[in-house]
Amino acid sequence: MKQIKFEVQGKVIGKARPRVTRNGNTYTPARTRLYENAIRDAFIKAGGDKLSGTLHVDYEAVTGIQASATKRDRARRLSGQELSTSKPDIDNIEKALLDALNGVAYADDASVVSVRALKGRYELEPRLIVRVREIDPEEVAEIHGWMWGI
Repeated sequence: MKQIKFEVQGKVIGKARPRVTRNGNTYTPARTRLYENAIRDAFIKAGGDKLSGTLHVDYEAVTGIQASATKRDRARRLSGQELSTSKPDIDNIEKALLDALNGVAYADDASVVSVRALKGRYELEPRLIVRVREIDPEEVAEIHGWMWGI
């Protein structure tokens, strides 16, 4: 089964709500569009080809440590004793990621049947770590079997 792993360097940005102009036209804010383009570029740079069939996406949003953090806070965060609960929300990160890969990693994000997400780990540099892979029904049961009482 094919898989692609890639990273998007820099601060992780969630999908912003669509905006509406005075004359009723909707648009995606520029910051969101730029981040989605960065996701697409990182996928392509990693040698990403279009995947087919049912897909699983793993991703981790790594939060950077603020320059103003004390030495004690910095040490706690780097050691994993503290997790980030800052914005963006995990569902907005997922929406930006899946929308960005539409038409590039897969024909439509409807083919993504399983997602595993993590947010909260601190490192010196923020980034989004992503793996997109083809998955068969047995693997879905292994990953999510606890939901079905398996």
